[in-house]
Amino acid sequence: MRTVWTDESSFSTAGFSHRPWVLRRLDEEYHPDCVDEIWGSGRKSIMVWGAFCRELKSPLYAVPPGTTMDSEKYTSNVLDPLLIPFWHQTCETYEWIRVVEDGAPGHQKYAIQCRRLNDVDTMPWPPQSPDLNMIEAF
Repeated sequence: MRTVWTDESSFSTAGFSHRPWVLRRLDEEYHPDCVDEIWGSGRKSIMVWGAFCRELKSPLYAVPPGTTMDSEKYTSNVLDPLLIPFWHQTCETYEWIRVVEDGAPGHQKYAIQCRRLNDVDTMPWPPQSPDLNMIEAF
């Protein structure tokens, strides 16, 4: 209840990573609404970062395609402009709040300095943990 949960995740923007289910009548087998016409894989995805605490949600950050999210980019694109203001908002609303970030390499180096400078209280969380993080998809 007094935790900001954060994470990055990849979402497919076209096509499916599995076979989609289509509900149709027998006579609609080749109806245009029941057919996904994709030539090639058509698979595209986008990486986004987000956070929440109770009913409050941070803005989402869409990572530009082809970008590697190292510590410097994470700090300048996510931590400083999004997470720290969101953390302040949650602290004002719910009192003191801890932040959970996984231990991804991008959360190290510059990010550690930035969190110390801003007095952000974090909870240690291992990278690729057994997904007890509330923001992870089940």
